[in-house]
Amino acid sequence: MRGKVFRSSDPCVYCGSPSKPGKGDHVIAQGFFPTGSHKAGYIPICVPACAKCNCQFSADEEYAIHTITMDYRCQENPYAVAVFNERCVPGFVRSKGKLAKIIGSGGKTVAVKTRCGVIREDHKAITIDPQRIERVVEKIVRGLHYHEFGRPVPEGATINFRININVKIFESVAFRQFVNSTPGERVIDDGQVFRYIYGEATDKPGASAWAMAFYCAYPVLAWVFPPGHMQSQIAYVETIPHIWTPGDL
Repeated sequence: MRGKVFRSSDPCVYCGSPSKPGKGDHVIAQGFFPTGSHKAGYIPICVPACAKCNCQFSADEEYAIHTITMDYRCQENPYAVAVFNERCVPGFVRSKGKLAKIIGSGGKTVAVKTRCGVIREDHKAITIDPQRIERVVEKIVRGLHYHEFGRPVPEGATINFRININVKIFESVAFRQFVNSTPGERVIDDGQVFRYIYGEATDKPGASAWAMAFYCAYPVLAWVFPPGHMQSQIAYVETIPHIWTPGDL
């Protein structure tokens, strides 16, 4: 599990400040992985980060781990179930207010269709805080951008997201038309926890697109638009639907 060691001269990929010397920040928080799940030879994706940024995402990452592993689609993935049982349930038991804080006042009962086509009429659902998930996604995109391209996201760039979208993200025609070559694909361990594809834009220098999935079930699309592409980014992103349909990943 040895990775690159960063120096203080390496700028933080999140804010540009001098980074904290050491192994850097895990782009994909280790909490997403069950204990002992890493395969032989696994090397985590780490990037240079300052001391402040290395810590400031912890609360949002914990929130994302809880809400994503509680998602009914992810509950069909053994890795997500293991993380939920190992990391989430003990915390709920120790702190009765923790579950209430995550659920808030948005608890309700809804009908859902599972990936195998079964309708569950009494599924318990909660309303999540999308901004907290988006902060984690933005952090991941910034880290992956540095990891793949060897440079931070351009200063002043805009990062747009679609979470839980109604497209087959790894087969999306729109995604593949956006990038200028066959997208690069990365599988973390065996892909059961996280995988992604990425590519730079065909006609927008510095722009890139990222399709990601947590636990083979929770899809995210993200785009990086450098300064000066405001109109094109609005026109493109608004063509992508917001709602994800079971079975489309």
